[in-house]
Amino acid sequence: MSFSEARSFAFFLLSIIVLFSALMLVAWATSVGNNISVTGTLTVDSNSTFGDAAGDVNLFTGTLQASTTALFTGAITTYGNATFGDTAADIYNFVGGLQASSTLGVTGTTFLFSDLRINGFSTTTSSNGNLRTNGNVGIATTTTMTTNVSLGVHGSGTTTLAVGTDSTTLGSCLQLDGIDGVTYRIFAAATTSVTKQLVVEAGSCNGNQ
Repeated sequence: MSFSEARSFAFFLLSIIVLFSALMLVAWATSVGNNISVTGTLTVDSNSTFGDAAGDVNLFTGTLQASTTALFTGAITTYGNATFGDTAADIYNFVGGLQASSTLGVTGTTFLFSDLRINGFSTTTSSNGNLRTNGNVGIATTTTMTTNVSLGVHGSGTTTLAVGTDSTTLGSCLQLDGIDGVTYRIFAAATTSVTKQLVVEAGSCNGNQ
């Protein structure tokens, strides 16, 4: 073998060694089997996976910040205060249920676009805004005022229950179901023959039997 051939073979062998070392370095750099400590900034330009089992715990003692979308496919548990958003215009959409086991404080306006259920009994229907309850309603009532009372109103002084109307021709009316199965209405009369008196007669307040 001439000197020129020997030198070419040496360069070829050196190239093989360099290529093999580079492959080993890449494989080692993409797989870390033990702890890794970074004292400065760690920048990852592609996807990253933390843990490969449900029991894995990833602890961030400082701030975990995502400048774009952050996706969590599993459960999220926080033991301290949490702040969502930095302006009033920020919107957070909860597709599933949002449950508070303790006090829920809302400092701004609350909009409910569907039915509202309170303790499983009181509801307001989103289609018409009606408020219905299967239980009793007490306003500043005492215990005796809520016993066998559907609606109780109580105050320390003069207690006023006001029923008003914006109409200039129709007055307020109280409608009652009689024990005889007839509907009765009670209203204040203001006619030429009867004035400043309460009238009790059969009929509903809207004029229909």
